[in-house]
Amino acid sequence: MIHLKRGRVRWVERSEAPYEPVPRGRGHVGSGGSMNTDDSRIIARFQRLTTELLVQKRLGEWHPELVDELYRTSLEIEERGLKKSPEYRDAMVRAYEEACWLAELAKLTGTVNTS
Repeated sequence: MIHLKRGRVRWVERSEAPYEPVPRGRGHVGSGGSMNTDDSRIIARFQRLTTELLVQKRLGEWHPELVDELYRTSLEIEERGLKKSPEYRDAMVRAYEEACWLAELAKLTGTVNTS
């Protein structure tokens, strides 16, 4: 879950979150096969990092350590052959949608650093 605090965007675990997110209303769209747990975690980490980076870019914040972690995760996804999976494609779409929403929310609530 992404959390906006004092103009900074950061990932927090669900247990640390100040609220529960509203369900998105659409189910998992997959190929019918199940993915192993490690692959699912890697794709989830990639989605989280992508969303966080896109929000930071839209808000004018830039953190090189996040780019490095995203790059390493992308290489791992490539090595495992996950880029052609429907789960990966869904994660990319969700990351973009959530980043757009979170960046606009930050702008509307005035939590963006203007320095």
